Amino acid sequence: MKTLLRRSMVRLGLVGLVTALALTLAPNAAVAAYPTNPYNAQSACGGTGWTQLATKQLTFYYYGVVRNAAKIYVMYRAGYNCVATIVQWEAGTASPVVAEIDVEGDGKGWIQDSGEFKYYAAVKAYAAGKCIRWGGAHSPEYLVQSQSEFRQEVFTFCG
Repeated sequence: MKTLLRRSMVRLGLVGLVTALALTLAPNAAVAAYPTNPYNAQSACGGTGWTQLATKQLTFYYYGVVRNAAKIYVMYRAGYNCVATIVQWEAGTASPVVAEIDVEGDGKGWIQDSGEFKYYAAVKAYAAGKCIRWGGAHSPEYLVQSQSEFRQEVFTFCG
């Protein structure tokens, strides 16, 4: 009886160990399933020649681990600014993505490119001699209440 009890405890211990290992590796398996985004900030903004002014990494928690949701880029070229939110988590799967810009004194307020996109959202505005505010967001498809977002509320990048 004592031997049988000991064997049962060992088996339960192994089952518990295998289960814990499977649960630990499961989030990493999901990460590997999504392809790398083929687009970058230059291509999202419409080609080459853009100068990168700033970036902001958007993150969220997934199984207790910080994951990269998307990255916002602020770009400049010949009087124009471009804000591009490049999807990192679930690239290739349509999910809510936002890129937004506000040019100081133009009277338009925040303008956005927002919707269900697979790879990026990007918005451009003419801002020569003016300052801008910028922001973006990405909400991975199955994380209904976990939107990663950022909005620069102070006007910056004047010129």
